[in-house]
Amino acid sequence: VIRAPFAGQLGIRQVSLGALVEPSDRVVTLDDTHLIKLDLDVPESAMAGLRAGLRIVATGVAMPDRRFEGSVKVVDSRIDPQTRSIKIVAEIPNPDGALKPGMFLNATLEVGVDAAAILIPEEAVQRSGQETFLFLVRDGRAHRTPVVLGPRLPGKVSVRSGVAAGDDVVVSGLQFVRDGVPVRPTL
Repeated sequence: VIRAPFAGQLGIRQVSLGALVEPSDRVVTLDDTHLIKLDLDVPESAMAGLRAGLRIVATGVAMPDRRFEGSVKVVDSRIDPQTRSIKIVAEIPNPDGALKPGMFLNATLEVGVDAAAILIPEEAVQRSGQETFLFLVRDGRAHRTPVVLGPRLPGKVSVRSGVAAGDDVVVSGLQFVRDGVPVRPTL
């Protein structure tokens, strides 16, 4: 039984026994929610790493402590010229029906993530003209080291070359650091 105020809010007309129903009248809505389709707009800057099969993790505003995992199924073939973003479609399994059609979700895509990547704080990276570099600490001295950067994460950037795992990187006080000057760690 559909109560009139609720049905009206959904755009569904209450139907009485024996009433004439037109083909265009919505009298009920059926949803298959075992698999939720999630449409996303992803910035153009992340396009290079987008592909079907990427893992996606979403949280709902109604359930911020619960994580829902799925994967990208479709990556659009065009960039939207107004928003400079690309549309993707992901699917998230919903076996317990916790997600409902029309819910707002916050989603995180793992684009171009390399488990062996070296991540450093963004503030350690310096630029001069076309050169990107940072200062590594060796034998108590700062050494200006050119680097090639990879994908970024919030507050961090991956380094493709120029830094090895375990290297000490100067992160703060960079306005005072020059190649070869003595430095000491602050923890």
